[in-house]
Parts: sequence; structure tokens; C-alpha cells
Amino acid sequence: MKTLTALFLGLLLAFPLAAQKRIKLFRAIVKVEQGLRSGGILYSLSDSALYYVPNTPEDITLLRSGQPRVLSIPATQIEKITLRRKGNVGRAVLLGAGIGTVQSVVVAAALRPISGNDSDLFGLVGMLNMVRTLVIISGPFSGAQYGALISIIPRKTVRIDKQAERLRVGRPSVEHFSYRYQEIRLRGTSSPPILLPQ
Repeated sequence: MKTLTALFLGLLLAFPLAAQKRIKLFRAIVKVEQGLRSGGILYSLSDSALYYVPNTPEDITLLRSGQPRVLSIPATQIEKITLRRKGNVGRAVLLGAGIGTVQSVVVAAALRPISGNDSDLFGLVGMLNMVRTLVIISGPFSGAQYGALISIIPRKTVRIDKQAERLRVGRPSVEHFSYRYQEIRLRGTSSPPILLPQ
């Protein structure tokens, strides 16, 4: 039991260290004309366009180093913007598996194994021990599945319907997910502005 407590406390202390202030990346999935999808990492918004960085390892490295390759989509081509946290599925699966593991260990500890010397009515001892084993084994898998299901829920969806006015009105609800907005809030206005494509 002491080992379990030490492991649990170690996990709790590790999360704040891992969650140091870093700009969160959000994928902008943009539905454009004729149902086609486009987009990448949401970089910035203006009243007339959405600016994004392609979702490739090279472009993300350039973004983190302060030299992003920024592309744009005019509001008159945007039907809908859906935002999701980049890498959220993997994080949620790991978190769900961790929670499932802790939960299964706690439940299994509560269901102590029963020895065969106890009175065994209709094989209940064997069934209870089997249930205990199944709980231990299935906890991480079920937690991972729930984490994956929860992570695919979109963070934010905004309908633009190819109208610049709708982008202007919806901009405040989306802008705080953008890289540039978070960068200014985190580092102040000291970082030089990036020239956005027209």
C-alpha cells in the first residue's frame, strides 16, 4: 500500500512540472468551398482572414523558433472553423490509462483475494478472484478508450458561411486559441510581429 501511495503522489507531483508555461497549439480545421477541408495550426485571426501554420514537424519547429511560415484563408472562402488541441488524443489516452490503472488497483485492493479454505458456495471464491483479475487487467484499457473518446470532441466550432462580418463577430471567441494571442499574453508585446500574408 505504501508503494501505491508513493506512486500516486509521484504522479501528482510530476503533472505540474510537465505543464510548464508553454504555448498550446490548436489545429484549425477549416471547411472551405465545396466541402473541402484545409488548415493547420491556428496562428492568428483578423477581421477578414484566418492565418495558420501547416501542421508538419518542420513548420511547427519553425513556429516554435519564431520563424513561422504563415498561410491565410480569406473569410469569404470559409464556411466553418473547428478547433482541436494538437496532440490531445495521445495525451488523453495516456491520462485515461493512468486513471484506469489507479482505479483498478484501488478496486482490486478492496477486493482482496479469497483463499480456497473459506467456504466455497457454488464456486464463488474462484469467480470473485477472476473478477478481481479482470478489474486489474481491464482498467488501463477502458480508461484509455474513454480518454480517446473524450479527446475527439471539438474544442470550438464557429460558422462563418463565407461572410467576413461573421468572422469579425466570432473572432473574440476563437482568437484566444491562436498561437499569436497566447504568445503576446505569455511573453508580452516584446516579440516582433510576423508579417502576415495579404
